[in-house]
Amino acid sequence: PLPAARPPAPRLPPARLEVLPPPLPALERNPAQAARARAHAKVPPGVPLFVYAGDLEFSQGARMVADAIPAVLESVHDAFFVFACRTKTERARRARAVLQNKVARYADHVRFAGEVPDLPALIAAATAAPFPVDDLYGKVDLPYAVLEACLLQVPVIVPSRTPLEEIDGAMVIEPEDTRALARACIDIARDESLRRAVGTRQ
Repeated sequence: PLPAARPPAPRLPPARLEVLPPPLPALERNPAQAARARAHAKVPPGVPLFVYAGDLEFSQGARMVADAIPAVLESVHDAFFVFACRTKTERARRARAVLQNKVARYADHVRFAGEVPDLPALIAAATAAPFPVDDLYGKVDLPYAVLEACLLQVPVIVPSRTPLEEIDGAMVIEPEDTRALARACIDIARDESLRRAVGTRQ
């Protein structure tokens, strides 16, 4: 015998979808604060600056930025890179040591700043904020540092096929594509109109 038909479910009102934005304050560029942030990181004024503010131990983001440094410096000789990453664990400290060894040849252009006193000001001083992070373990889907860069109209470079590509206007590269990362950094450093356009779209 066929099972008895179920009674129709009661009609429910349409669900309400509410978007709760992250609790970020309004951010504006402050040239004096940005200059202090550069000075604290020992980066000269006026040179192209790339700030990586991701993790050291769970994703390949820091390694990808480090691998892109030689190609970027070959084209943009005065560029600087700052790794603004907290070394919260022994594993993170070991990862930092590996990175420092990897980029030792370019040490004059690389700063491992650790936890900085004013990350938004350092990001505001940046030419771009490369964030080629493939694993957001321990973070929200759109980390605050990335959202702060967007609010400050600093171009972010993110990988496709991750939640990060949901950022409208961001520069999107293929995951693990170090050449594409270097090319994006070079283009942003050389082309002020591109830099403004990407920052504005974000």
